[in-house]
Amino acid sequence: MPPRRPPRRGKKHGSSDAPALAGIALKDVRRAHSLVERGDHANAAQLFERQARDAADRGIYLPAAHLYLQAGRARLLAGESAASEQMLHQGLGILADYLNPRRLALSSEQLFDDLLNMGQSQLAAALRKWFEQTLEKNQTLPVGGAGDHPVRIRLSIQCPRCNAILRPADLEAWDSTQDICVYCGSLVGK
Repeated sequence: MPPRRPPRRGKKHGSSDAPALAGIALKDVRRAHSLVERGDHANAAQLFERQARDAADRGIYLPAAHLYLQAGRARLLAGESAASEQMLHQGLGILADYLNPRRLALSSEQLFDDLLNMGQSQLAAALRKWFEQTLEKNQTLPVGGAGDHPVRIRLSIQCPRCNAILRPADLEAWDSTQDICVYCGSLVGK
């Protein structure tokens, strides 16, 4: 009898085939989210930024964009506004270059709302202006295909695999009842 092949590691956690973080990167992201919860924003920002760079280098753009945005938020909370703005520009730039318009609108509006709620109205206005100029230059954004699922509005939930607090912009639709975590690719839902 031939030896049984072990199940695919990602499937064990209920993940999809969408490109996502794995291994050490996933552990770093899980740790970064824990650091944010504990208020250690500077160290969380370093982990988010390192994993964002690595994900972008490997062509995993959706997690990279969200990790840059998380790094920017964490740097802002750590009092590093110049570094924060750079990370936020990087994340928005990836969103503008590689994602469909619906995903882009949801993620960017959530970021601008977060900045306004943090009392960063000048930064929010400057990023919005830069973002709109970037969109005008990049007129060839891909249009969502027929297979796209509608975006479901839901409250924040926690990913069971990477511990990220997931808001609507951090979820990719999978089917009518489940979504995919943009960081680790796990299915989350009912």
